[in-house]
Amino acid sequence: MDLIRLYYDSRDIRPYIILRHFLRYLGYYIEEVTERSNTGGQESVADIYIMSNLYMEGQSRRLDIEEDKTIFVLKDGWEADNSLISCVPYRLEITDEDFLFAFIEKLLEIIEKRESRCPSMIRSDPDWKKIVRNIAEAYLKSKLLWAELFTRCFYKQPTLYRNAIVKYKKFIEEIEKHKGNVQNADLLRYALLNAKYEANLISKKNFFEYHFSPDELLQECSSLLESYPGNEELYLLKADIMYELQDRWLGACDEYLVPSVAHCAYVYYKRGRIFRTKLKEPDIARKILEYGIELKGDYYCAWYQLASCYEDMGKFAEAIKAFRHICTILMKKYERHLLSPQELEYFYKAVMKIAVIYKTKLEDYTSAYAYGDLADEIREENAIDGYMEQMWNEDNDNDENKEKLKKIIYETIKEHVNLKLKEIC
Repeated sequence: MDLIRLYYDSRDIRPYIILRHFLRYLGYYIEEVTERSNTGGQESVADIYIMSNLYMEGQSRRLDIEEDKTIFVLKDGWEADNSLISCVPYRLEITDEDFLFAFIEKLLEIIEKRESRCPSMIRSDPDWKKIVRNIAEAYLKSKLLWAELFTRCFYKQPTLYRNAIVKYKKFIEEIEKHKGNVQNADLLRYALLNAKYEANLISKKNFFEYHFSPDELLQECSSLLESYPGNEELYLLKADIMYELQDRWLGACDEYLVPSVAHCAYVYYKRGRIFRTKLKEPDIARKILEYGIELKGDYYCAWYQLASCYEDMGKFAEAIKAFRHICTILMKKYERHLLSPQELEYFYKAVMKIAVIYKTKLEDYTSAYAYGDLADEIREENAIDGYMEQMWNEDNDNDENKEKLKKIIYETIKEHVNLKLKEIC
């Protein structure tokens, strides 16, 4: 199994988001373990702990770790008292590039020492370490994280969309340069496949034409799966291509059922979503989603589908409770940092759903209008052009931009949204 387990506090976003996104370009499934999660019990290639004040505050006992496959990412001045454990410092003054390359070196050491029972895509070429570094260089140079993070969630923003596609094509061009210089380019093939899938998904979200043939992407994914049948990420990507790009949701539902990915919370979210929205079976969807939430308790996307199941079934009190739980999850994060675009989207939708249920189903107009006002605040304050421009600005390290961003975060969002949510929820 090509699985990396990532332990962190759900309020502690960086560097978690950098590692999660990049490691998927190396073909690893990332099992996220927060204070509300359970592990699927599968053997992992490596275990990463983001050691911060928040994470350590939540630990009631000494960490049970395997020294030969553990990496500590040290935040907030924490140090490891075990010299056998690989450590990577993370401080605000360290650039993403320096941090990621320092982390990669530690990860490569672990992978090199560990034996795999299944063919490993990352080690498919004799010069695999160089290939990993080449992917990292292209990833950082193209700024793929920001391209994916914003344009996948903020729809119909032409400037963002065009910038993102340019970045994906830049990454693809960089990777293509390396393919002819290696004996076995399977990892490079996968990195290209993943980038093309993300670019197509962004195009779909923005109602533009696909840049790459979904049929060819599916064929490439299936070809890689024949060589690496134990790779979770390839199974998930195959199902995602069918569901998201080809609208073959019935076939995708079967693909998500493959035993090799039964330990992944993600598949229960996707299958539950298909059963609710496509097959119109909310009670079956509810049971599927509940199992996914058992694995990952703060999975707000799954919670949203679960709440919608209750709504579809006419269980409005349970629906409101579940939608409010999404607000609780996201508020816990919001107290520490600006929410990601996807989090903002779900925050808005959950609050809006509560308002609609109160008004149309329960005829509680006081509560309905209160939640409706809150939803309007979230939408209005997070759709302004200045917010988008500053968050997308690639030269946001100077003091002037930092001050503008601080003003946007704390004055326009926190005052209007945070205080109101505490008041209502």
